[in-house]
Amino acid sequence: MYREYVKRHHLTMHINHKPGDKLMVDWFGTTMSIYDEYTGEETKVYLFEATLPFSMYCYVQACHIMKINDWIDCHINAFNYFDGVT
Repeated sequence: MYREYVKRHHLTMHINHKPGDKLMVDWFGTTMSIYDEYTGEETKVYLFEATLPFSMYCYVQACHIMKINDWIDCHINAFNYFDGVT
């Protein structure tokens, strides 16, 4: 019913972002499989994602576990990828 109401009244919510103001980060909800090129062995990984909301420029990194060290390393790698910090 909500979707119908929104569609009928042409409702949208636009959020304005300032360039370089925010970096949105999170672990992606589901795991992903990667495969060893030589052995074919499957490994489950978690995806870290970082997005600059003004430009929608994104960084994604696969990690074997979701520990604090991985979280910090992913941030460092994202900042290096973006060539700066917010």
